[in-house]
Amino acid sequence: MIRALREHWPEASMEALGLGLFMVSAGLFGTLLEAPASPVRAAIASPDVRRALAWLAARGEARMTGTGSCVFAAFADRGAAAAALEGLPPEWRGFVARGLDRSPLQERLAAERSRGSGRV
Repeated sequence: MIRALREHWPEASMEALGLGLFMVSAGLFGTLLEAPASPVRAAIASPDVRRALAWLAARGEARMTGTGSCVFAAFADRGAAAAALEGLPPEWRGFVARGLDRSPLQERLAAERSRGSGRV
């Protein structure tokens, strides 16, 4: 074991640093979501939404739609997204979807405007 640590201390140090940073960020995120005086808690009144954000934040960069009806995160690939769904609480629904850089509706509206149809 000592020999392995001597040979692989850089890797072990990076792993420990990554884990430590994760733990600190998880603690800060939890405090922001649940501390009674937190402005984030005041902004997100629903404890269910805060719980969903906290759960997803442990797996990726959690975000919420503008209406607050959905939480989501972006992942590098479909496999990482599917792995993030493991352990999803049974009362929730989750799915993997491919993100779009531009809304198909916006593209349609732009095409209609460029044709000069006057209709939108």
